[in-house]
Amino acid sequence: MNVLVVLELDPDTGADDDALAPLDWVLQRARRASDRIAVLLVGAAPGAPAEALEERATRRLGSWPGIAHVRRLPGEPPREILRVLGHEPWDELVVSGGTRTPAGKIRPGSLAEYLLLNAPVTLTLVR
Repeated sequence: MNVLVVLELDPDTGADDDALAPLDWVLQRARRASDRIAVLLVGAAPGAPAEALEERATRRLGSWPGIAHVRRLPGEPPREILRVLGHEPWDELVVSGGTRTPAGKIRPGSLAEYLLLNAPVTLTLVR
């Protein structure tokens, strides 16, 4: 399977562990399935937080035996992600699921909600 992972840099918290949750989930599952993995960094303006997130993602992929790469996505993230999905053969898109309601339901963030409505591939929300 070809899996595209979106890591969204939070401008308030920077490169915290929650930002890498989708990648960790994919790596755990992909070890059994030998997936091809690509990571897109979005919301990452040039600077130390973006570089730290890119470095941490690259380190986690360093032990991955399959094909994997990390790249920053310039421009408007939702449209650029859909463009990438349209130009390359992806089977699944994995993004962070946002927050949870008091009842425990997932409340997707604006990026996840947009992708849920518009992505032409299977979308997995990871929280």
